[in-house]
Amino acid sequence: MRLYLPDERWRDGVIESLYEKVAADTLRAVELDTIVRDFPAHLAWLRARSAGEVPAAQVPDTQYWMIVDDVYVGRITLRHWLDAELEELGGHVGYEVRPGFRRRGFASSALAQVLPRARARGLTRVLLTCDATNLGSIGAIERNRGVLADELQIDDRVALTRRYWIAT
Repeated sequence: MRLYLPDERWRDGVIESLYEKVAADTLRAVELDTIVRDFPAHLAWLRARSAGEVPAAQVPDTQYWMIVDDVYVGRITLRHWLDAELEELGGHVGYEVRPGFRRRGFASSALAQVLPRARARGLTRVLLTCDATNLGSIGAIERNRGVLADELQIDDRVALTRRYWIAT
């Protein structure tokens, strides 16, 4: 598995993954329709975010796509810095692996590959957060030398949120 910047050649796999998210009720159909209708605009939006072109209240980020044998299997996003909200929930890194590709080590591998990119951006350590019930994410973080900082009860979320730091 390798990480790549978003590109038109993986459009079909990305669109398939978005349909999976709508079916799982984790993405609104209107968002999917917008991306399907104008995928080049979606790519331009991702590139602009990476270049720091975001509204003042947002944090710029760079999204990388996980590709295996030319198949899109997920994404990992590196936020360039943290605001107060991301310090509590979200962190520097977020990732998502398509359901049919989970439990194969792709999140662990993607995280290992993004850490040097974080270092190149000047981040000496990165924060990752996950639900205390998300054993897959906990494993990926801990396999990459994640050190548990704390567990928080955030608002009315059912699960505690675990916060980890990883030195880059």
